[in-house]
Amino acid sequence: MTVSPTSLVPPVAAALLLLQLPVLPRPAGVLCIGLAMLVFLLLGTRHRRPRSRLVLLALALIPLRALYEASLWQAQQLPTACERLPVTLEATTLGLATYYEQYGDRVWRLRLRIDELQPARCRGPTNALVYVPESKLTGTSAEGVERFPPGVRLQLTAQLRRPWGRVNPQALAGERAYLIEGIHALASAQAVARREAGERGLRARLGQQRLRLSTWIRARSDDARGPLLAALAVADRRFIGHERWEQLRRYGLTHLMVISGLHVSLAALPGWFLGYLLQRVLPAGERFARLLPVVLALAGAGAYALLAGGSLPTRRALLMLLFLSLPRLAGRPVSAAGTLSIAVLCVLLLDPLALLGASFWLSVGAVALILWYTAWARRERDRFELPRLQLFLITAMLPLSLFWFGEGSGPGALLNLLAIPLVSFCVLPALLLAVILHGLWMPAAEAALQLGSLPLAFLLACMDYGDGILQRLPAPAFNTSLPALSLMLLAAGLFVVPLGRGFRLAASLLVLPLVLRPGGLAIDFPRNERALHFPASVLAGRDHRAELLIFDVGQGTAVLLHAGGRVLLYDTGPGPPSGPPTASRSVLPTLRRLSPGGLDTLVISHPDRDHDAAERLLLERYAPLRIRRGVAAPGSVERCRSGRSERFASGVRLHFLSSAQPGDSDNNASCVLMIDAHGHRFLLPGDIDAVRERELVAFWGDRLRASVLLAAHHGSAGSSSRLWLRSVDPDYVVATAARANRFGHPAERVRRAVAERSAVLLNTATDGALSFVITADGALVCRRLRHRAAPFWRRGEHERAC
Repeated sequence: MTVSPTSLVPPVAAALLLLQLPVLPRPAGVLCIGLAMLVFLLLGTRHRRPRSRLVLLALALIPLRALYEASLWQAQQLPTACERLPVTLEATTLGLATYYEQYGDRVWRLRLRIDELQPARCRGPTNALVYVPESKLTGTSAEGVERFPPGVRLQLTAQLRRPWGRVNPQALAGERAYLIEGIHALASAQAVARREAGERGLRARLGQQRLRLSTWIRARSDDARGPLLAALAVADRRFIGHERWEQLRRYGLTHLMVISGLHVSLAALPGWFLGYLLQRVLPAGERFARLLPVVLALAGAGAYALLAGGSLPTRRALLMLLFLSLPRLAGRPVSAAGTLSIAVLCVLLLDPLALLGASFWLSVGAVALILWYTAWARRERDRFELPRLQLFLITAMLPLSLFWFGEGSGPGALLNLLAIPLVSFCVLPALLLAVILHGLWMPAAEAALQLGSLPLAFLLACMDYGDGILQRLPAPAFNTSLPALSLMLLAAGLFVVPLGRGFRLAASLLVLPLVLRPGGLAIDFPRNERALHFPASVLAGRDHRAELLIFDVGQGTAVLLHAGGRVLLYDTGPGPPSGPPTASRSVLPTLRRLSPGGLDTLVISHPDRDHDAAERLLLERYAPLRIRRGVAAPGSVERCRSGRSERFASGVRLHFLSSAQPGDSDNNASCVLMIDAHGHRFLLPGDIDAVRERELVAFWGDRLRASVLLAAHHGSAGSSSRLWLRSVDPDYVVATAARANRFGHPAERVRRAVAERSAVLLNTATDGALSFVITADGALVCRRLRHRAAPFWRRGEHERAC
């Protein structure tokens, strides 16, 4: 197949059009783009070739099908009236069970297919994610990971809730992941009994084989390499710890540890070579011999995709490979760009929601970039051709990575030049050979497994050695605006075009917006050194502008103050004891945008997991200049002191109204903070109860008045008393709670008390993150981020203002 640069223009234009789908507001936007394409198709019927009309029809059907799939997913949601009601389920496990330790108990995370649900009025969900504490299990005999193999029938008593994603600045995905995975309900199990008789179909048998292979690989490898080898072989990522994932993320290597299109394509190579050899030895007809390499390559890729659990990325990769092979099977010459376009259209017609996921754009983008590079590559090849291609891919894929994940891998991305060929051509072939030999010749299988683990050990050693170097280097904090990313992608594409050094130099200037911010150079220097940039407020003329952002972190608290180019964070949000904190997906993306140089002030109200889960992460990455804690060592400068007042920025002061006293409970030891910004006050009381509220009212009196009040203890019935609300007299009361949480926050008593004061009660569970901005003229503007440019899959009201 040939590649022409001009032939890539139509698929690129179609890709740019479809790229708008993940951010289109509400169903009307998706419907309009689909209908517009249909009208364009009808108007151009006379003047277009049949193949062009088919392409236009496919482009019109993709957004319409995406809208239909999203509507069908919403129709299968759990009825709102059934949330947190006890229901009885009969269900079958799908895939591999995962677990984590939480407060001394093991909690299992299962994906279930619901076969029967009672009461009948709650029926509708088909697929559910269920969280099962070990203490709730009855009637099971297996231990460890064998406790919930795929295909097991379970009887559960559980409380269900609708899937509801978090919405924060720079992280507006919301329910998108649940839509892509087809999850209709989340459940907390109260009692679980296992039926030993489970499914015996192909899907269950494949899942059980994956479990056996994963157990064997981890048992024959050390603790560092075993989980990574199991992830590469059978897509079992359950045992890769949070610290290892963070290390892989720093070096931009997470894509190597998840089975993707690259791995599926590599699995097809042995079949292709086998077919090529058979062509030479079998006395078959010419047509049959020509088909052998393609057929055996597809068989090898299909077997590997099945072994990987048939996940969405592997199914898409297999479909892409199939459609790319069809022209060769049919014996018709088709350009590479045309084949890729047809493959992408067919995949999207079968799975239109793939447009909403990062894996589709990253895999298709990588293939398109390779075609673009080869279209302009020099005819003569040399030994540096592969490194040049890798360097081009790393550079050109950076904008896509920043668009979907909000961060790039930085200097560690250079390790990809070594890691990609090492894993692709050394680790993976040996690992696949070990899987094939498993059960046939065990000594040879173990030898192949050990052979594949050696390059991986070298790679891990390189990462461990590089950690000390990366900590001393400035980490890039890129400008992730869409224009800057588009210019970077354009620069990478133009740089391979052979138009002279002057042209390439001019093209390289397009990279500057990616590394420049309104405040200066976007580089995050480690520890307590500040970034080389001017305060954004000075350059933008925003000295009298301040913003208080209350994050949507579920059952926890995280509040950010941004004023005068400085940033304060009050609490960090929750997180499981073993796993990434919620802040890594909600708070950190915003911090990377607002504060590339570090965090000015970190306030930890009190040491509870729902308030300080990400403290260690923030201390390592941002090294705040000042720390204030509700509970600290006696005499520590970090301790919140009642009555202390500090200037934070021009027109913004911090007043600490309460601190820990001897005999206080953890909640009453909270650091109570009043923020006075340009005449508006924000009161953040932590988790204090009504007793401490009365004490503060008696001491501070009218000085407690504030425009915005954070409901103490997430809106629990033991806080936010009528006396407290009358003294504070807020315009807005904000509860930071999880949707349908088991505590019932915010409590009904708090709702009534707020309504009596004629204040507006806001809840991050239903409104997403909340932004309170004091404009240059002194007005207070409130915005609910869940309803700001809401995509078509997100539920909730449409209005934006509070």
